[in-house]
Amino acid sequence: MLLRPSSASAVFLLVGSLALTGCGDDDAMTTMDGGLSGDAATDPDAPGACVDEDGDGAGTGCAVADCDDSDPARHPAATETCNGVDDDCDDATDEALVGAACPLTEGVCAGSASICVAGTFVCTDEAYGAFFERIEESCDGMDNDCDGSTDDDCACEEGTTQACGLTEGACSPGTQTCSGGKWGLCEDEVGPMGESCNGLDDDCDGTADEPSELEAPDCPLSLGVCVGSKRRCGGEAGFVACSGTESYGGDYQRDESLCDALDNDCDGVVDEGCECVDGTTQRCGSDVGACMRGTQTCAGGVFGGCAGATEPVVETCDGRDEDCDMRVDEDVASPTCSLRVGVCAGATQTCGGAGGFEACGASEYGPLYEASETSCDGRDNDCDGVIDEGCDCVDGTVQPCGSGVGACERGTQRCRSGVFGACEGEVGPTDESCNGLDDNCNGLTDEDFVCGVPPENTNALCEDGIDNDMDGFFDCDDWNCSRNPEVTVCAEINDALCSDGLDNDANGFTDCSDFSCSRNPDVTVCAESSNEACVDGIDNDGNGFIDCDDWSCSRNPGVTVCVEITNALCSDGYDNDGDGFIDCEDFDCFTPEVTVCD
Repeated sequence: MLLRPSSASAVFLLVGSLALTGCGDDDAMTTMDGGLSGDAATDPDAPGACVDEDGDGAGTGCAVADCDDSDPARHPAATETCNGVDDDCDDATDEALVGAACPLTEGVCAGSASICVAGTFVCTDEAYGAFFERIEESCDGMDNDCDGSTDDDCACEEGTTQACGLTEGACSPGTQTCSGGKWGLCEDEVGPMGESCNGLDDDCDGTADEPSELEAPDCPLSLGVCVGSKRRCGGEAGFVACSGTESYGGDYQRDESLCDALDNDCDGVVDEGCECVDGTTQRCGSDVGACMRGTQTCAGGVFGGCAGATEPVVETCDGRDEDCDMRVDEDVASPTCSLRVGVCAGATQTCGGAGGFEACGASEYGPLYEASETSCDGRDNDCDGVIDEGCDCVDGTVQPCGSGVGACERGTQRCRSGVFGACEGEVGPTDESCNGLDDNCNGLTDEDFVCGVPPENTNALCEDGIDNDMDGFFDCDDWNCSRNPEVTVCAEINDALCSDGLDNDANGFTDCSDFSCSRNPDVTVCAESSNEACVDGIDNDGNGFIDCDDWSCSRNPGVTVCVEITNALCSDGYDNDGDGFIDCEDFDCFTPEVTVCD
């Protein structure tokens, strides 16, 4: 009997068995291309991990087991071929394979095809059927050796006839006539033909429309669980249309709802609408820091909650990464320090890791903090609610000083080490004179004077021995004479008079001790009025003050060696003008040209 491939139902049974094999594997999910997904596919050390060494989508611990994990051509989804190997891992080799037509095509050999034996397609006696005889011996009215002659060596009586050929199925016998003692050809017989789907036994082997003998057309759906599906023979009606599980197998669904890693509706998409294969598991959560991973189980195509996981929590100061972001103790809410006023306002404790928050110290309170306050800077440095205790003022601050009444002008005082210094730049009170000014700054003008008389302001009046202006001073003792540039009899107004050793203006001061000499720009023998004279260590004007200690140097705009008026002089650490103040402590440095003291 001629063997042919089994029907499409065998393919469906294979696909179904593969799907069942994949169920229950915790960490593996099969993909459309036969590979694996999920933690088990990527983590060989995970419990129940899938190990697929040949990359064919099947292996130990996988959704599909492999019978040979060293050969990617051998796995349960492979197609059996004639090679002497169990390709599809079903414990059978080269089963139900049919090859090309055999060379003998007459008689009982009609429609025969080669079969696979030991990895090769051959035409054996089995391939030619049960009635085949290599040397015809039967006298049964059939061409048993398939040479086109019936009962070749059977004896007969001349002229007699007999029936010949097959009477089975669609075959009908013919007639043989004996000629020359041998039976002639079988005439008018209807012999066996290749089987077709028509309800008849076309090959006269006793079975009609056997599937192994038919070349069934493919079903319209040929993907997923429908792969290899063939139309079923319906007898006289021919091949019937494919439909449902009868044609496509038990895993087929018209509208796919299963999440089983199969393409159940045969549209080329596996488990559409599903996130996962029911029953599979995957690891979830984080294993960073204090977190621990859990497990999710697929149910209804959706992975459930992460069971057994340690989730991230809000970070606290304990030396652990509780929010699992690979940073420890970040962004924790720090408690405020015990000192909360002054420069300590807003200070918070520092997280010390496993030991918790540390006690506050200088690093938390900042660079202005002083355990015992010594600075006079307008701040509460020791954070006790009292600013600059023990200080009279804030260092660097300036306040006006002196009187602004009458001819007096106020100066300024600068605070140093919590104490205001001397009043600088003020114009103080002088003796009252009859000049329309409040010289002594007492709020009264020209008191104790009879004013209205002409002042002593000529050479004649200044040497007549009379108190002409009735101010109590005679001639050169009167400032109207001695300090009047128009009066020459009193003023020591040239180098000769200011160096003759005489009190020429009779005001009690001789030569350079007299302001008429020392403060007269036309007198050069007295005034320390040049950079050279103000650095030579000599009291050139004989007024008891040397170099920059003499106002002729320190307050002379033409002398630059004493006045701190440049960035260089105001930042060199020296008291260049000898006034007791260094760099930015000196008022001279507070000019538009000096920027280092802003």
